[in-house]
Amino acid sequence: MVTDRGAPVLMFVTDRSALKPFVRDTGEYCERLLTLVEAWGNAGVDIVNIREPTLPDRKLVDLVRHARGRV
Repeated sequence: MVTDRGAPVLMFVTDRSALKPFVRDTGEYCERLLTLVEAWGNAGVDIVNIREPTLPDRKLVDLVRHARGRV
């Protein structure tokens, strides 16, 4: 994807398996993911697609809300 200015659009898609070896529970996973989302935003990433099908709906909504607050 390219913007109307001709610059590429940077997008990250989350994947629980990427952090799985480093976390013990869902709460820790979500906190680490939020830290990554914040770092990606600070690095100029345009879009973060949070794909977490194993999270319960309410937890996913909360995660996305917190992520929006960090970027």
